[in-house]
Amino acid sequence: MNEGKRFEHNIRRSLPGIIRLYDATNGYSGVCNPCDFIYYVYPFMFMIEAKSVKRHKIYWTAITENQHEQLDFYDSIFGVTSLIFIEYREEKESYILPYRVLKELKAKGEKGLSVEMAREMDNVYKIPAQYQIVNCILDEQELRVILGRIGMSK
Repeated sequence: MNEGKRFEHNIRRSLPGIIRLYDATNGYSGVCNPCDFIYYVYPFMFMIEAKSVKRHKIYWTAITENQHEQLDFYDSIFGVTSLIFIEYREEKESYILPYRVLKELKAKGEKGLSVEMAREMDNVYKIPAQYQIVNCILDEQELRVILGRIGMSK
């Protein structure tokens, strides 16, 4: 299992009720999902794209143009928030990047988000997770509180 799929698996097993959008064709035959997961925490719905990076920075090019368009569209709907869950594997840290924050960073000319930037930004949230050797377990209750705060801040 590659690292990206492992991170997705860790999310799925840690959050009962999360919906994984199945994409066996990886964009072929016209199948282009907007994100990896849909998660509902009353009264908010979250569109979640999960990314796992080895190094200390994720670049916006890791997200397809279709996903940028779709995440932007869904983020404009009342009650729906688009998020990027980013795992920095070497640091064994994960963060939630609201899509609206990604758009602000892009507008300022940033090409991506380093783990150092994520640690310092108030509007990027650390995912409560315990890391083992290669897997992590997300704390569902703490994560729900954080997601509620993100939904309310929109």
